[in-house]
Amino acid sequence: MITYKYKIQNSVDISKYLQFYNSVVRYAYNRFREMPDISTDEIVRMVQKNMKHIEFLDFSLLRCAVFKASFLKDNKKVIFGSRKLFNALKFFKYKQNPKVSLEELQKKFHEKKYNRPLFLRGSSHDPCGNRKAELDIIDNNSVILKFNKDTHVEVKLPQLNKKHLAHLSKLQDLCAENKACFSLEVNNEYIYIIFEESYIKNPKSHKSIENRILSLDLNPNYIGLSICDWSGENKNLIYKEIIDIIKLSTLKQDSYKKHKRDYETSEVNKRVIELAQHYQCELIVFEKLGIESQDWTRGKCFNRLVNNCWNRTKLIQNLIKRCNIAGIKYHDVPAAYSSFIGQMQNETEYDSIAASLELSRRAYVFNKAIKEKHKKIRNILFPIFNVSVLPTRWKERALDEGIKSWKELYYSLKKSKSRYRFLFVREKFKGISFSLNSNKSLVEIHEVCS
Repeated sequence: MITYKYKIQNSVDISKYLQFYNSVVRYAYNRFREMPDISTDEIVRMVQKNMKHIEFLDFSLLRCAVFKASFLKDNKKVIFGSRKLFNALKFFKYKQNPKVSLEELQKKFHEKKYNRPLFLRGSSHDPCGNRKAELDIIDNNSVILKFNKDTHVEVKLPQLNKKHLAHLSKLQDLCAENKACFSLEVNNEYIYIIFEESYIKNPKSHKSIENRILSLDLNPNYIGLSICDWSGENKNLIYKEIIDIIKLSTLKQDSYKKHKRDYETSEVNKRVIELAQHYQCELIVFEKLGIESQDWTRGKCFNRLVNNCWNRTKLIQNLIKRCNIAGIKYHDVPAAYSSFIGQMQNETEYDSIAASLELSRRAYVFNKAIKEKHKKIRNILFPIFNVSVLPTRWKERALDEGIKSWKELYYSLKKSKSRYRFLFVREKFKGISFSLNSNKSLVEIHEVCS
């Protein structure tokens, strides 16, 4: 999804809709928390039956409010009205010289509580892509809100840059033909236009070479990138590099640093797409990461790095968006044992590059099975175990212990605490290194020579 945020240029007052809408969102959220298995339609009926003074909201707005609450139901720590103001009120009596009075804080908290943007969900079956709104970008650079047949509100947008103007103009034309839709979030200050990236897909079709795969091994400090051609069990490595994001991951948590981290993450994905287009890759592959915040039993610094500083969700979401716009296929594959198997089969490669090669192999096997329409896809996680492909120092162990699978070898090395990974050390790297885009960038590219 693509979201464009704009500050509203004219005076707009939709406070009465916002107040009732936010009341419904909070009510629906609490019902979802109390009854996790309840459906959206049942909550809508409960709202209509139990809530009073919501006459400004018709059925579609009620449904949008409940739909918004369903997105929040899995989050146990939702605070309606700003967490910062909530904490300021909570600890107000402990502060010696507060800068603002209690009444001012309460007033700000109340205003924030009822200022969550109104969500207007669109559909391609609706006229102009959304029954509650209409894009008027081409003629008047505005969006028209349609709360009912008598109440229409014009929202003026700021001057758009060429990119946004082209995208929204194309979206408007597609919506007029009922070929696209968009959603809005709007309050008295800002408007958010949300739509699928496929609507603004690059008209130039992406030319690709069959079975050429770009693969990414994602880590908090280094991203291993490889591009190779596959033919059966054989591969031809075309290009490889390590994207150094260690400076990015160690930024402190504040608003500026967050924006800097998000921007640099987007620039990393931009480079990945450019490489895929230059080398005409058929597929971009990355790990299927389902990592939750937890204690990794490796110290506070490691926990902070993985749980708080690693911008993996933003990286993957932004990469998927860019793949859709560029018309490049993408696929996520299971990451289990990829570092180990990759290093065993590619002894001379850095561990992140080796892991990316193993992910590339898994994607190739899966993609090949799909193309050939195999009804039963064999296990793509493990390649055929062959002692002859192992590094020399591990062959004897495998033969002596009668090891016959990758899992057995992995647990044998883990038990003996043997080191098998060829780690990348930036201080010892002698290849070509450069900053991404500018000297101010916190991302470095290390091109690994074959």
